Parts: sequence; structure tokens; C-alpha cells
Amino acid sequence: MNYEEKIAHIEGCVSPFEDILDEATEAMSFVYNLNKALRDHGAGHLPEDPDLDQLGNALDSVFGELAAVSLFLAEDTFKKVPDMLRGIASGFEKEDVSFTDEEGVTGPSVPPVVVNGFRQLAKRIEAARKQQQDVLAALQKNSKRP
Repeated sequence: MNYEEKIAHIEGCVSPFEDILDEATEAMSFVYNLNKALRDHGAGHLPEDPDLDQLGNALDSVFGELAAVSLFLAEDTFKKVPDMLRGIASGFEKEDVSFTDEEGVTGPSVPPVVVNGFRQLAKRIEAARKQQQDVLAALQKNSKRP
């Protein structure tokens, strides 16, 4: 039974547990849409019908990539990157350019979730830089002890 058949089966049930069935349907929709979004953005190895183990591994990979980027950009060579990211976000917010999608919905040229992503990445980089500095300070402190 594929995803659509499972949803149709759940929606076809008449039960005193209708709220639970609604929540199950929403959860399955969330998983399906997350799987589709990851597939659309480069995780082509994921099956069309979601496999929770593979989906979990794909999310771990995405978070690992984000952590790697944050650590890389936390290096002193890239000190200005967080400010640059915030500047980019502010520029996109002030932009008067918009687009209309296939469904006729008009919105900003850069979705707010992406604009916020620039700011969140800036915070993550700064947090990674602080963690690196704290670790180095602790190592230096411990190395000075007799």
C-alpha cells in the first residue's frame, strides 16, 4: 500500500477516534512532504514512498552539512561572514521584486524562510566560533597547570 492508498484508507475510516485519525493523516502528510522536499533538493536516493529510516539518515546528513559549513565559516578568516549574511537578509527583505508561482500566488522573490535562514546561519556560525574559542581557552588553561 503506497502513501496515497494509506491516506485514503485512514480518511475512509469512521471511528470514535476521528481526532487520532486526523493527526495520523497530518503526520503522514508531513513525512511525505518532507521526503518530497528533500528529494526535490538533491536527496534523489530517497524512495518516492517515504522510508523513515532513510528519511532520518537524510535529515542527519543535512544537519551534518549545516554543522560543517558553520564550523568552516567560524574560522577567523571568515570573521565578516555573519554580518554579510545579515546584510543579505536585510537586502532581500527590502527588495520590491516579487514573483507569481504556477498557482497564481504572488510572493517575495526570496521566500521569508530563506531570508530567516541567512540570519539563523549567521547565529550558528557565531555560536560555533564561540564554542571553538571556549575549547581553545580550556585547553590553554589546562596546559598551563603543573
